Amino acid sequence: MSDIIVSPTVEDVIISPATVDVIVSTIGIQGPPGIVIPAMPTVAGVVYGLTEEYIQNANTALGELALGSNQDGTNNLAVGTQALENNISGHANTAVGLGALASVQTTDSNTAIGETAGANTTGYGNVFIGYAAGHNETGNNTLYIANSSTSTPLIKGDFSAQTLTINGQLTAYIDGGSA
Repeated sequence: MSDIIVSPTVEDVIISPATVDVIVSTIGIQGPPGIVIPAMPTVAGVVYGLTEEYIQNANTALGELALGSNQDGTNNLAVGTQALENNISGHANTAVGLGALASVQTTDSNTAIGETAGANTTGYGNVFIGYAAGHNETGNNTLYIANSSTSTPLIKGDFSAQTLTINGQLTAYIDGGSA
């Protein structure tokens, strides 16, 4: 069985200075002994100002304006309209949801899952789960699990201090019985 290799280069992708409607680029597939997909970007959606630097930085974006301002950021994942929209040089951020981590420009290692989760964060190493969770958090290494932009989420943590706060009643069951 022969190897199958599909690997367009940056030169194979037409990039206009205006709007790029749909781009799915630079995916390599190699046959036996295994499948190899190199650390290259994949983009689908409407993106403005897409540059060659964007294409070379191992980012993945799916959605209108997702990673739309990226210049030097690497290894970012943005799924959803305006996810990581204003990222310029942040690295290793993961944003899933409309406007998730939308205002992040230069910070690293944030994870946000949910519409507008972590949208205005300026910190690094944060984890936001839920609609608008950590929407306005400016600290570092925090955990928010919430379904609103509250500053007192149901669960809030500080990875640096190794603390966890439960804002509400906590019930624990031991071996299937009650607490």
